[in-house]
Parts: sequence; structure tokens; C-alpha cells
Amino acid sequence: LAELEYNANSESRKLLKIRAKLSKGRQNLPEMMYEDMADGVESDLNKANLLAFLKEHKDQKPFLVFTPDIKSANKWADFLNESGYEFKSISGEMPKVEREEIYRQLREGELDGVTNCALLTYGFDLPCAKTVVLIRNIRSRSLYIQTIGRILRPYENKKAVVYDMGGSNWN
Repeated sequence: LAELEYNANSESRKLLKIRAKLSKGRQNLPEMMYEDMADGVESDLNKANLLAFLKEHKDQKPFLVFTPDIKSANKWADFLNESGYEFKSISGEMPKVEREEIYRQLREGELDGVTNCALLTYGFDLPCAKTVVLIRNIRSRSLYIQTIGRILRPYENKKAVVYDMGGSNWN
């Protein structure tokens, strides 16, 4: 597996504390019940933090950004494109041929990254992917491992990086 670096900003740590208080004694609720709490990650502060992270880790492309829903994935892709990056939002609602073209663009370095809800969580294999950005809360240990596993595939001179903006945790 690739070497792993983990990063979390102060906003995600604050959300983590809030979630810990709210979820006390409720560990068995489905993950979807917690997604409404991820709305706070679209703050101006988190947008600035994400841009600073991308700038600092510009050699860690392509970036795989995971969001709570498709609408959020589209919004984040638009924001990143407006900020000078090349991102596409990808979802299962797209024709397969369109998704395959985006995968090719990622492999060839034509894109800085993609945003998605859960499409890339299982069965997606792009060994050159180096960075996962979590703009959503993941409460399930197995789902978290699957998500960051997208960047742990061996690849030449690879250092995998996780940036957790959603305060993911599991108890």
C-alpha cells in the first residue's frame, strides 16, 4: 500500500465534536441520517481551507473529492473550476461513455480531479490517484476504509493524502 498522510482542518474537528454529542447512544442509526450535518462544510472558511490545501498539495493530483450528495458534488466542482482548477463532477446518472472519458482525462492528467457522491467508493481503480478529500461525514469504518482505499493502490513514488473536511469518525 501507499504511504498515507492524514489532514483535518479545525472546522471538521468542530463538526466532529458536535456529531459526537448528537450521536451519543445512537451509533446504530443509518449513515444517511447524519448527512444533513455535513451542510456546514460548505462555509467560506472551508472553501478557503480547501483551496489552500489544493495549492499546498498541487503535486498530489488527481484529487478525488467525496461529497454528501450529487448536488453538492456539482456545486464543489463549479467552485473549484471558478477558482482556476480543472474538475468535473461525476455520478451514476451520467452515461457510462461519459464517465469513461472522465476516467481517461484523470489518467492522462487533463483534470486536477473529480467530485462525486459515492460513485467512486466501490470498484473504482485508478492507481495514479493520490488524494482523497472528504467533504462529507463517514460514520462507518468499512465505508471509510473503502473510500480512502481508492488512493492506497500502489503506484510509482506515491504518497497518498487524505483531507477530511467532514469530521468523519466511527465509535
